[in-house]
Amino acid sequence: MSKHLYTRLHKEFLDKARNFHIKHFCNHLEYSGDFNIDRNKDVFGRVLKEFIDKETGEKNPINHRTVLNILNAGLAPNARASTLEIIAKFLGYGGFDSFSKTSSDKPSRNSLNIILAVVLTVCCMGAVVLFFLSRNQENEVRKIIENANRAQFEAYKALPEINTKDLRKYYTDKGSALKVIEDILKRSSKLKRVINLPADNPSYYTVYEINILKQEEDKILAESKEHWYLRWYNIESDKYEKKYDETNTQLYILRKEKDQWKIDANDFTGTATDIK
Repeated sequence: MSKHLYTRLHKEFLDKARNFHIKHFCNHLEYSGDFNIDRNKDVFGRVLKEFIDKETGEKNPINHRTVLNILNAGLAPNARASTLEIIAKFLGYGGFDSFSKTSSDKPSRNSLNIILAVVLTVCCMGAVVLFFLSRNQENEVRKIIENANRAQFEAYKALPEINTKDLRKYYTDKGSALKVIEDILKRSSKLKRVINLPADNPSYYTVYEINILKQEEDKILAESKEHWYLRWYNIESDKYEKKYDETNTQLYILRKEKDQWKIDANDFTGTATDIK
């Protein structure tokens, strides 16, 4: 199997697992609200494995540890044909052969299923959202996410100096979302990477839309569609080294900290690539 097919099969598997985490695993006692945390739990692998059995209609040969390994590390180059077959069927294809013949530039059946699931979820939750959230509260949540994105981008622009003061206005102190940003800032500062140089550095971001999916007494789940283009420049070597260029759906979990809603977790896909 080509590397491209490995990557595409794993990405679709990751998307469906994330959708399962939001819609089904959220009722489990081990649910933390952060997919990046729960995806490493043994219990998540067991529950997801049962879901795969149900979706494929057969008792498949993949154990829950294999499910977790595929989810977190990708498909091994020597993956068994039976494993590829089960994963493809779980994603809605007739089998792996059917998956491999699907054009990558067309929306997969799984992608359409996820889009439909999100649309149905939003529609079904509409009444609940309207019940729990006033218009002012909806606007407040959207404003928090917009301001948090702005603070994040400005923190990147301030590099190599690290300043998280504005970030803490919109992120919980101990949440995973702030930790991810802080790790990026520390690593970029150490490697002398910035986005404010040279003068024509094209880095930017855009938030297309923000939707509130669910609210509980101590938690709000929101979803956004965003595009981030970050072109990282090394001030020592005087050249661009990394590029992050992704349009994706991002999931936000907001919790109250000192009577103020703040972002606790932020889940999304995408990685920076080398500039040659």
